[in-house]
Amino acid sequence: MESRRSRRWGALGRLGSLLGGVVLGFALLLSPLGAGEPAGASGLIEEGPPLPPVIGKTDQEIRESWGSPRYIKVAPHDGDRRYAYFTLREWEQLGLLYPGSQGEDVYVAQDMGLQVHLRYEPVFDARNRFSPVFRVTMVTYVFDEPTPLSRLGEVLPHGGDGPGLAEADWFRLLSGGGRTVLVHWPAYRHPAADRVVPFRADPPVTLFWEVGLSVPAAAVDGDTPVNYVIEHLGQFRYGAEELQRIANPFASGR
Repeated sequence: MESRRSRRWGALGRLGSLLGGVVLGFALLLSPLGAGEPAGASGLIEEGPPLPPVIGKTDQEIRESWGSPRYIKVAPHDGDRRYAYFTLREWEQLGLLYPGSQGEDVYVAQDMGLQVHLRYEPVFDARNRFSPVFRVTMVTYVFDEPTPLSRLGEVLPHGGDGPGLAEADWFRLLSGGGRTVLVHWPAYRHPAADRVVPFRADPPVTLFWEVGLSVPAAAVDGDTPVNYVIEHLGQFRYGAEELQRIANPFASGR
């Protein structure tokens, strides 16, 4: 139990240090791993590798495949950038005080050494505007340990009928301190894009990744260590002055 709990806190702590820090909810700190969770709501992913693609799916489709989430990740709104994590039952009670916060669903793929964080957004039907469907528009993959870039193709969803890493445009985000790489598929038409496109979307809705490196790097190769990947289905709102094109490490001949 102690080793499992240590892995749990370690992974959450690493994500916090990468994405703004982390503070665990008071109930989470006082509860052992798995305490307070409804029966059958393990939140453990048994599929893969690679993981199945989930971006664009509804909350019902996700739960039919993976069950209820392991944790709920909630961002504070008091200027503190650190996140809080709660079990589902804890958030069902505490969240009654904060109806303006939805949180993100967190699942654990233990055999692959990573967490999967799902952010849902409401998608509206013009004929039924006040009964939206919630779909995944952002997925954060957090590795338990720094992971070589070459392993992304083994564990994360891509390929098949979708785009490969070799077909993407690769950029270094100049404001990211050398630790952020953007992977963009501008020509790929994601099958769920039409379901989430906003009015007068310019730039259009496309698929792109934000890759968080463990160390600053001017260029990347298969050995470059990665801490997390954020998969987006949305508008790629970066100007040319914010980006530096870099060589694609998955392109043929490299």
